[in-house]
Amino acid sequence: MNLGIFMMPLHPPEKDRTQCFEEDIELVVRADELGFTDIWVGQHHSVAWEPIPANDM
Repeated sequence: MNLGIFMMPLHPPEKDRTQCFEEDIELVVRADELGFTDIWVGQHHSVAWEPIPANDM
């Protein structure tokens, strides 16, 4: 059975954006190491809390 994760990248606007993205990448890498096969990233383009530069990557 393949397992995936869904993440809602809620990034506080006052937090450093680069740090937020690095933390997201750490989560994805860790999930891969644990054997997850897919990751789905939610995003609302109009919300400052969820900036994702390229969620298709």
